[in-house]
Amino acid sequence: MVDGATRPGEKSTWFHFDMSLLAALLDLWRLETHTFHLPVDEMAPTLKNVSLLLGLPCVRGAVAAVDVPPIWRDELLDRFANADYMSDTAAAATVARHLEAYLLWLFGWIMLCTSQGNSVPKHLFPYVRAIAESPLDDVLQYSWGSAILATTYRGLCMGCGKVASAKPIFLGCPLLLQLWSYERFPIGRPRIDMSPYQELPLDHNDVNKPTMGSLWCLRKGLWVGVQTKKSYPDFVGEFNALVDTDVRWRPYTIDEVQARALHGLSSLCHQDMKY
Repeated sequence: MVDGATRPGEKSTWFHFDMSLLAALLDLWRLETHTFHLPVDEMAPTLKNVSLLLGLPCVRGAVAAVDVPPIWRDELLDRFANADYMSDTAAAATVARHLEAYLLWLFGWIMLCTSQGNSVPKHLFPYVRAIAESPLDDVLQYSWGSAILATTYRGLCMGCGKVASAKPIFLGCPLLLQLWSYERFPIGRPRIDMSPYQELPLDHNDVNKPTMGSLWCLRKGLWVGVQTKKSYPDFVGEFNALVDTDVRWRPYTIDEVQARALHGLSSLCHQDMKY
């Protein structure tokens, strides 16, 4: 996902979801075309956006619902019953439980939201456990990028017809949608330090280079002047008033990438581009 490690000289910050911005985008979604209808054109996130913004694989095994036994809840509670605090000398079983807990949070809160962010679909539990308990060099690879894009499209379509307040506010990956909007529109977008990352250590791994979404998540955003946040009426008006020159039509050119990451992007961003 988005690079979460603090780089030299940079302070890691929490990424703030702007539900007003997401709601304004939802108003523009059309079921008939699966695109946002804007005054300037029709647009929508693609697998290329998923790869470059989040670094997720898009060509691997399919992610599908997996049957779980009726006692899945008891099994889950049993696995975490004796989980200890993480330490430098933690046993392999403790490390696996902490990784499993992190993956449950990642799937339920960031990648595949299905509610208000406090639950995870039970059919994802087998994936989580398999990843947590597999040797590092033998973890099964899945097309998580395709899964979150499909889920996000489904969430947008369901959101268009939402009538009951008891239904989830948003399904899918709000992080993808918000980063995609930041890259293209000057609406609800914070001002951040856009200077490129500092020099990488000589022993760096290409995987650990940034994605195109890293800056938005690692650097503190400011809303000053005419920039606003969490202002649904303003966002609706600004989207309705968009003109061609307001849109960044090609945010991933070579020049754009080098301006943000002098040493290039993470190898994860390009691993599936040949497809």
